[in-house]
Amino acid sequence: MSSADDRVVVGEFADQFGDVGYEVDVASGIFVHILIVSHNEPFGGPSAPSGWSSFNVSKDNWDTEIFAGRTGAQIGSFESLFREVDTNVAVYIAPDVSPQALSDTNIDPDLEDVEESLWIPPSFVPRFRRGGGTATEFVALDLNGMIIGQSVPEPSATLLILSGSMVFLRRRR
Repeated sequence: MSSADDRVVVGEFADQFGDVGYEVDVASGIFVHILIVSHNEPFGGPSAPSGWSSFNVSKDNWDTEIFAGRTGAQIGSFESLFREVDTNVAVYIAPDVSPQALSDTNIDPDLEDVEESLWIPPSFVPRFRRGGGTATEFVALDLNGMIIGQSVPEPSATLLILSGSMVFLRRRR
């Protein structure tokens, strides 16, 4: 999954226990303080690097949840950020004290991103994990809760939307 400008790319891998792991590759100068990944299981508590907090948020609680001083409603509606079929998100937040964001140049190997060329399972242990099946969308936020990366819908979803629009336009003529 990658953002439209490729500043943030999330690799997703399933392990032998049915859990999902994520690795993140960020462009130089980008600092991810919050990573939110959508899914459909209300269970399977997420886990993150040392010092980071991780928890699950349901679609119903999105508007009132607080991320970096902003509510989910201020960041954007659940439907605008994630697919209609998604019901939950796994949230990963860097420590509040002296935030240790995930970056391309962080000297702490636990908080440095992983280049896409190294995404060869099982050669690494993903930093971000959760139980359940694969995800569909992600949003990456900076220290102020502003979106710095958001996944692009799958080509098949985009094609379905476009083909549906064409039928509607054709009917109008």
